[in-house]
Amino acid sequence: MIKIRPHAAPDTEALLALILGIQCGEFGLSIGCEDQPDLLDVAGFYRRGNGEFWVADGGEGSIAGSVALIDIGDGRMALRKMFVAPAQRGDGLAARLLDVALVHARAHDAREVLLGTTD
Repeated sequence: MIKIRPHAAPDTEALLALILGIQCGEFGLSIGCEDQPDLLDVAGFYRRGNGEFWVADGGEGSIAGSVALIDIGDGRMALRKMFVAPAQRGDGLAARLLDVALVHARAHDAREVLLGTTD
């Protein structure tokens, strides 16, 4: 079973493979690791204030999904880096990831969770 847990430093390589694979391979975006320095410093970027970054641990070093919240102040958080591996789509993993983020936001008295995305 896939376990959702906070990101840890050893997850970085698998996380990059998941996210870049989706961004570049599926969506055709011209984006690389250098364009997303937040992924190389998850603790420094996401864990300020009440922010957090979670991964869906697929076992044996694989990452099946991710979701993050950034504390942007004034009772607001921004939802970021929500990705699910193609093999896990349709099994409820995206809903589980979103639920973890929203439970966290409520627990930290967030009034709003905002979403920004690419076209």
